[in-house]
Amino acid sequence: MFESEGSPAGVVAQLAAAVDALAELDLSRLDRDELLEVLRALETQRRRLPVVDHALIAELDQRGVAAT
Repeated sequence: MFESEGSPAGVVAQLAAAVDALAELDLSRLDRDELLEVLRALETQRRRLPVVDHALIAELDQRGVAAT
């Protein structure tokens, strides 16, 4: 349905690919500062995800999707 890179599905696919890449990192090769940097950056992104969730839920609510 939405497959181009800038489309919603394309953006979610990019997110999934980024999470896959993070999961595949060899953390044992990182020094303490690098580990902390990755953790901080990941936490920042994790805290941003509820903004997207709330926007999606609000849009679905506004459209009355739950009633259908």
